This record gives sequence, C-alpha cells and structure tokens, in this order.
Amino acid sequence: MKYRMDVDETFKLNNIPEHLKKTSEPIDFVYLFLDETYWEYLAEQTNLYAQQSIIEMQNKGKLKPFSRVKAWKNTNSQEIKIYSALVLWTGLISNIDLKGKIFIISDNWSKDKLHETNFKEYIKLYRFQLLHRFFHLANNLDDKKTDDLFKIRPVLDLMNSNWSKYNNADQILSVDEAIIKYNGRIKFRQYIMNKPVKWGIKAFLICNSLDRYCHGLEIYYGKNMMFTEGFSKTESVVIRLAEKYVNSYRVLLMDS
Repeated sequence: MKYRMDVDETFKLNNIPEHLKKTSEPIDFVYLFLDETYWEYLAEQTNLYAQQSIIEMQNKGKLKPFSRVKAWKNTNSQEIKIYSALVLWTGLISNIDLKGKIFIISDNWSKDKLHETNFKEYIKLYRFQLLHRFFHLANNLDDKKTDDLFKIRPVLDLMNSNWSKYNNADQILSVDEAIIKYNGRIKFRQYIMNKPVKWGIKAFLICNSLDRYCHGLEIYYGKNMMFTEGFSKTESVVIRLAEKYVNSYRVLLMDS
C-alpha cells in the first residue's frame, strides 16, 4: 500500500489556540470542546422545555397553587455549567453512607455531618431540583420520530464538529467499534462478548491510528439507523465517518 509521504507534515498540525499550549489547566481544554455555544444551547433548550411543560400543566389543570414549578425562572449558561458539574460530582460520591442508608442527591444539601458537602455554596436544593426536572437537549416539537437519537442529536453533532476543529487527522486513520458502559434501560443497549466492557451502547469511532484521538463518533441504535443506498448499515457508518477525508491522501484502516 502506498500513500504520499511528502504531505505527511501537514497531518501533524493542529488548531489549538496558542494561549492553551502554555497553560496546564484542564478546564481550559474542557471549554475548548464544550464551548460557550454548547452551554448557551443547553440553557436555551432547558428554558424552552420548562415553558412548554408549564403551559401543558396549566392547560390540563395539573398546575397546583403551591407547585414548586411556579418558582421557575429562566436559566443561563453559567448556571447550567454549575448544574452539570454537580451532577458529575454526585457520580464520585458513594451511594451508601456509613449507616448503610441509601444516599440520594438531596442528601448533598443535608446538615448531617455524614452527608455534608459544599453543594449549597453553589446552588440551592430547590433550584437544582427544578433544573434537574427541566434539563433538556432538544425541542420535543421538532421530533419527527425518525431518529432514535433525536434527544441528543444536536449535542452529538456539535461535539463531532469540535473534535475535528482543533486537531488535524493523522495520515493513517482507524475505524472501529467501542462499547460505552451503560447499565440503564435503553432499547439499543448491546452485549459484545469480546470487549472489556460487555454491556453498553455501541459506537463507531474514527481515530488517529497512533495517539487514538477521536475525530468522529456515531452511536449504533439498531435497524432504524440511516444508511446509504447500496451499502449495509455498517458500511454506511464508515462512509459517513470518513467522507470528509475523501481525496485527502489518507489511509483508512478497519477490521472485517
């Protein structure tokens, strides 16, 4: 197999802003991929869903006089960042305390010394619960029931765009499947016997062959996946992942 060695240097370039190359703060790189556009979008969709839900409850007569929902105020990107950070933080806390009691999210605001965290310094419990109720990634009214990933599709597309934006793909790329560990209930959860993580969500990734940097990801969600006419579903996924590298003198590796 032959490929152009004279253009090899162009594949080593990246587009990372100069100031980030001189810093060591991890959060700077998080915000490189989860940029302000991302956070503003989450705030916009959360506000929209809250408004839709409140109107629906009013129309059906289900909005009680003293309902906490009536205290809803529109959120913003900064508050969504705080909410997201606290949700991630809860994943680092054991779900069973020293007394053997099941630990629930609201316990993070408890005055009990066994449960005490500093969550209350960032957001009040009732506000966190409201955000947790209305947090949303897509407008339900736009759902045409043709895409099982509709709820996360806009965010997934944004992430795929940002992954490619800041790192040029190597000359040799690899496409393979991976399992994202997931123990919840979802109809396209997969079992793959020969993977280290056997149960989860199957995804197809296109990555640099050397440093394994991911340039694109497609989640497998079964028979309803989009496919290119004349090709199988798996072949269609590979074509979509690699289409932006056509005629770019790159080599694509994959197993059978």
